[in-house]
Amino acid sequence: MSSRIQTSILNKAEKKALVWLAERQPRWVTSDFLTYVGVMGAVVCAIGCLLSNVDKNFLWIYVKGQAALRMLFDMETDPDAKEAFLAGLRANASNAFKVVGDYKLYNNSANYPFTSSDWRRIYKWRPQKSQKDAEELAMMQLNSHLHGSARKMERNYMTNPMSAAAMLAFSGDPKYRETVEKVISHYDYSKFHLGEIIYASVAYSAMETYIKE
Repeated sequence: MSSRIQTSILNKAEKKALVWLAERQPRWVTSDFLTYVGVMGAVVCAIGCLLSNVDKNFLWIYVKGQAALRMLFDMETDPDAKEAFLAGLRANASNAFKVVGDYKLYNNSANYPFTSSDWRRIYKWRPQKSQKDAEELAMMQLNSHLHGSARKMERNYMTNPMSAAAMLAFSGDPKYRETVEKVISHYDYSKFHLGEIIYASVAYSAMETYIKE
């Protein structure tokens, strides 16, 4: 049996929380049950990405699902479950690869105007009183970016392909390393306005961790 070594600064608080939860959880919540729940969650995540046909405007959301799937793969010891996790990682990476090439469309020498500082006016914000109102406003905002604006260019040709690169890196497939490196090294980061440049760090870290040269 292997021992669990805890070095986190939250170690003491975590131990107290685990003991508190263990004393109060129902008897039917066993470690095997939690493993099954994790497996099913990963399968649902993988199927969801496949059925979504990868809407590249939301790739930045899919990244965390791919990262979670990678963690489940790394922790799993059951061969069948591990194979299922790997299949999900590869399927998500295959879909992400279809749009990762959009990074080539970002021109570092161009000076795109940043027109989104007054976002309430630009995106015609209004209070939303229902789910339908929120959906309608969100879809209108997705289609309202001014052509050539910095926000539109960065979202379409930096955030989306960078998120796709991160998904490729989390798959651990060596065939994607060159593509991930090209995406990360393509940009002049000093010109960006959006905080989504964080995905460059995510992609690089995942590449160095899971794709060995």
